[in-house]
Amino acid sequence: MPDPLRKTVSASQVGAILDRSHFSSRWLVYQYFIGNDLPDSSDERTEAGQFLEPGILAWTAARLGLKVQPHRSQEYISGRGKYRHLGCTQDAETWHPERGLGVVECKNVDYRMWKERWTEDRAPDEIEIQLQVQMAVLGASWGVIAANVGGNSLTLYRRAFDEALALELDHHAEQFLADVASRVEPQVLGMPRELVALRHLYPEADPAKVASGDISVQEAAEDYLHWNTRRKEAERAEKSALVKLKAAATDASILELPDYHVYLGTSWVQPRVVKVNAELGKAISVALGLDPEGKAPMLAPLRDALTNGIEAAPGYHKAKPIKIVKR
Repeated sequence: MPDPLRKTVSASQVGAILDRSHFSSRWLVYQYFIGNDLPDSSDERTEAGQFLEPGILAWTAARLGLKVQPHRSQEYISGRGKYRHLGCTQDAETWHPERGLGVVECKNVDYRMWKERWTEDRAPDEIEIQLQVQMAVLGASWGVIAANVGGNSLTLYRRAFDEALALELDHHAEQFLADVASRVEPQVLGMPRELVALRHLYPEADPAKVASGDISVQEAAEDYLHWNTRRKEAERAEKSALVKLKAAATDASILELPDYHVYLGTSWVQPRVVKVNAELGKAISVALGLDPEGKAPMLAPLRDALTNGIEAAPGYHKAKPIKIVKR
């Protein structure tokens, strides 16, 4: 949760202001600090993490022998002294009999994302940074990132507090807050969530307004032209390849090649049809002004269809998305 007073940079925002986050950017955090309310970016994965967090925390406590007291209020805590530009929300107070106060950062991670962005001994940068900021704000000497991977595997990343890194992060937060105060707007990174935010901030284009950009914006225009052209070329090449594969497979659902299995199955589609009885059809005809008495010949087919019911449309085979698997 970010600082509701917008005076400190929260643990979950610090990675973003350094442009080290997969989900946010310095520009997006800046929009929050200048008071622009953006659309909620949470999704089912975020919701799942919130529901599963108590279980992951209890699982970690049992694994490491911790005493845990959840904080239901979700109160935001601002840092003090040398960490006064940072803050965090303490989900629970965590205590180890020998090591004292610590921090457990719970994450629910699907296996595919874990394979793409995590390693056996390191979490993504924004999460490593998040944990260090929490330890700095709360005065903890140790922490652990508890990742529930694929719903049934608990992977623990144990960390000691890094004071030098925490001081550096506070310095970056101080610079960011100074930029906010001076209205120094960061550049966008080109993230999909930034586009959602921009369309929210500027839902309509003024037909009488002309904007200008520098060489970096021109490069973006050239990139768009390049990739848009390549996308169209790729779509044409893909369709051409599909034609050749279908010609080789004819009515077979699987095509065996020296190095690949190609699956070109179909599925049966039966259109859904709404049946209308005579009484309801007449009522609809009257409501729509379709002349249920039959005095307007041009409307007769529609009137008759509503009055007598609609025959079910024939079903058909629909091609499934092609799937190619290496042998």
